[in-house]
Amino acid sequence: MSAPAGRLMGEYRSAEHEGAPADAAGRLLATAEAVLARRLASEPSIAMGAGQPVRHLATLDPARLHADAACFVQARDTLDTLPAAELSIEQDSFRRALVVDLSHRAEAARYRGLDFVVAPYSGGDLHAEARQALAAHPLASAPDREAYVELLRDYARLTREMLAHTSRQQASGVYPAAPAVPAARAALKGVIDTMSTAVLPADDRLASTTPTAREALRATVSAILQRELLPPLQRLCELLEGDGAMRGPDELGLHRYPGGEACYRHLIRRHAETDLEPEAIHQTGLQALDRLHEIKSDLRARLLPGIEARDFERALRADTRWRAATPADIEACFVAHVRRVEALLPRWFGRWPATPWAVTRADPAFEHGMTFGYFQRATPADPVGRYRYNGSDPGGRSLIGAGHLICHELLPGHHLQLSIQDRAPLVHPLQRLLFSTATVEGWAVYASELACEMGALTGFDLYGHAQMQGLMAARLVVDTGLNALGWTLDQARAFMHTQTVESEGVIESELLRYGADIPAQALAYEMGRIGIARIRQHAQDGLGAAFDVRQFHDALLVNGGYPLPVLAAQIDRWMAGVGGSSA
Repeated sequence: MSAPAGRLMGEYRSAEHEGAPADAAGRLLATAEAVLARRLASEPSIAMGAGQPVRHLATLDPARLHADAACFVQARDTLDTLPAAELSIEQDSFRRALVVDLSHRAEAARYRGLDFVVAPYSGGDLHAEARQALAAHPLASAPDREAYVELLRDYARLTREMLAHTSRQQASGVYPAAPAVPAARAALKGVIDTMSTAVLPADDRLASTTPTAREALRATVSAILQRELLPPLQRLCELLEGDGAMRGPDELGLHRYPGGEACYRHLIRRHAETDLEPEAIHQTGLQALDRLHEIKSDLRARLLPGIEARDFERALRADTRWRAATPADIEACFVAHVRRVEALLPRWFGRWPATPWAVTRADPAFEHGMTFGYFQRATPADPVGRYRYNGSDPGGRSLIGAGHLICHELLPGHHLQLSIQDRAPLVHPLQRLLFSTATVEGWAVYASELACEMGALTGFDLYGHAQMQGLMAARLVVDTGLNALGWTLDQARAFMHTQTVESEGVIESELLRYGADIPAQALAYEMGRIGIARIRQHAQDGLGAAFDVRQFHDALLVNGGYPLPVLAAQIDRWMAGVGGSSA
């Protein structure tokens, strides 16, 4: 067992399960420990989440990935044989959630050839994670600095693997879709341009070291930067230059690649947790848009009576209240919304996060190709849950949906959910790493809707919320259209212009995200919201007057991001305890 894995496990492993366990609970914990150790070797976020220095970054090496997949299959098969009757309710929920997670991880190995690590999200996440690990690494002692150098070399190893992965794809005739190449090239150039600043430690991090030690470290880092880290990235840029880079499909969509249709169905199962066909998801999105059109029509009549829809939207775009002059204006708007929600939480939740929150601009190097921003979970090195927003082009981004967005990202969305999970009683530390995309993103969309129910969003903010919900629904239509139903980019672009009020830049980044970067991930938002809303309605119907929304939210969130079917069973058990019917 590695030292970090051992520390993560520590207090959770009882003495009766040491050695080769024979009972079901012992085999569950031993299997979870094996999976955790395996993931720790290639997922730096795990070490950062435990306050441990990162030793290894992600891997794209085919042999390593194949070995990981084999380990996950073996672990899943072991868990499938454990008798549920011999496990506690909490242990069996953990087992079921882990089986789902391992199944998705094992299946994903079949489709690695269609992962484009030059794309802004897929590749950007790898670089952002590496930079976060380097920024959090201690530098006070000589061993710390030596470990930093080794981690930097591991980053260089990752960039070589990104180059090798892309070269293997091109050798087999798999190229990014032509419309996606300019954004990929721009994102990669942004990474290169900011690499020196990212990896050369700033003066304040070396304040306790001697001048000689500082100069020695900087000289070593500069040499690695120039000789090992930048050359693979520069070569990747070359692969994205010229006519040769445009050999991919003329249109976006996984179905345009060999094996793409099967890959897309896998991604639907993984992200949206449904076996629905793409056509059915497409129709779900269209039906949701019809409902939202009625809601917006009613809101327009209340907010600006007598104004036609087109004039209403034009008035919103011209209204300076919904435009920011600077990134600081965007930040202030987000903060004001969170403060309003924060005051209302005790009426809707029995527990809420003690972890502080913040709104911080994203690294400008990664803003190109990013639609809105992302949530960064608190770690021991940075014990603050942060929404890192896209601060580029502030004047081109409407703030009408800012309330929806920040409620999604911070409170009562991602920050509340994940902070509660971080403090939950654990069957095993791996429990904190089980993230169902549909549950995590579905909760965040549900949370924005809940903010309206709470009274945190009112007036024009409700209209902005409806617009953003329209984007969630439009994603169901456009993602399936591009990846399975033969839609062209022009067709998808026209649909987004008629169904949303997003800017040209936002629409372009959204379409590239769906069709060329992380297909099906965008389905998780609305499909997950639908799943959580159904669970709540089931509880309200079963409990009647005994239903308490605070208790429901606490029961739903206690285990964090378990898959929706596991959460549904969790709520059934809670209902039985309250005295209602779960039938």
